[in-house]
Amino acid sequence: MICTCVGTATFLQVDLARELGLVEERVYQLGQAVRCLEAVTAGSDLHCITTAQHHAAQLELHGSPQAPQVQSALAQALDAHRARYGPLSQARLEQLMELNRTLYH
Repeated sequence: MICTCVGTATFLQVDLARELGLVEERVYQLGQAVRCLEAVTAGSDLHCITTAQHHAAQLELHGSPQAPQVQSALAQALDAHRARYGPLSQARLEQLMELNRTLYH
C-alpha cells in the first residue's frame, strides 16, 4: 500500500516536471516509480509503460544511447517487457517499448 501511494505521488511529480521542462527531476521521479513497480507489480502494464518512459527520459537527459544510465534504463525496460510479453526478439521488445512510451505519454 505504501508503494502504491508513493507511486501515485510520483506520477503527479513526473507530470509536473514534464510540464516545467525539468528533465533531471522527471528522470528521478520515474526511477522512483520503476523501483516501486518492480517490487510490487513486476511485468504489469504500468511497469512496462513506466520503464519505457524512464528510458526515454534518461536518453533525453544524457543524449547518448551508450551512456551507462541510458543502458541501465534500457535493460530495466527490456526486463519489464520480457516479464509481460515473454521471450521476444530485442527488436520486437523495443517496438513494444516505443508503443508504450508514445501511447501513454
